[in-house]
Amino acid sequence: MEKLIFAVVMIFQVSNNQVIGTATGFFYEFENKTYLITNRHVLEYSFNSKDPKIYLKLHTDKNNLSKLKTVEVPLLENSQLTWFSFSDADVAAIPIPENLTQGAIVNYFSKKNFPPKDIQLEIGSELIALGYPRGFTDNINMTPIAKTCIISTPLNTPFENKPFFIMDGNLMPGMSGSPIILRPSSTHNVKGGIAFSSEPVSYFLGIHSASISKKIGEKEEPIYKVENGEIKISGFKTVPIKENLGLQTCWYNAIIENLLEKTSGKK
Repeated sequence: MEKLIFAVVMIFQVSNNQVIGTATGFFYEFENKTYLITNRHVLEYSFNSKDPKIYLKLHTDKNNLSKLKTVEVPLLENSQLTWFSFSDADVAAIPIPENLTQGAIVNYFSKKNFPPKDIQLEIGSELIALGYPRGFTDNINMTPIAKTCIISTPLNTPFENKPFFIMDGNLMPGMSGSPIILRPSSTHNVKGGIAFSSEPVSYFLGIHSASISKKIGEKEEPIYKVENGEIKISGFKTVPIKENLGLQTCWYNAIIENLLEKTSGKK
């Protein structure tokens, strides 16, 4: 579990040399290449300048987590996007050149971290999201925060025919792009019984994207304008009233493999 500290990073969204937001991403290995995985909306939000980019802080000493290096990741090169995504899934991948992580301690998720096919995960199974809620972290050591969730809908039944399932948990802005893992355990339910391991094992289930709210009503808000040096109400607009349900989306882990296979020319 401690190794995941070096797989998850805070993403700094920058415009005109000002940090305009933060999010979460994680490193993923595919065919011996390194990718940064996050949400599509995280990268789209960073397109606020002619030279869109994000920044990461990477650890350089596993024995002293306060030692960090800052790396710049361009989102546009020669007028071409440097990242890939599907139009119908809020998941994106950015190839990370070796020179960017040179001298850094970097660990990876990969297909090897997917749950075995015989493992049985049910509604109520405990999960962990690793990320940076509202940009919160140990600002000296930049380690991700672990927050707990549970599976809320049948894992193998795509919610409304979309490739994600629903979790219950108190996740917040800034955790977009967080990896979702099964809570580490030495025992797991499998078909036909229980599997035991000598040490706690966890599995990578997917990537968090958004909190779910439900419209519960509407309200009128004034529209202001300046008239003869005075602030006056020029009219009213109707805005929805939404209630956060405490439910979260988790896009399936297989989307990442499908995306990288497609971009590598396999599909």
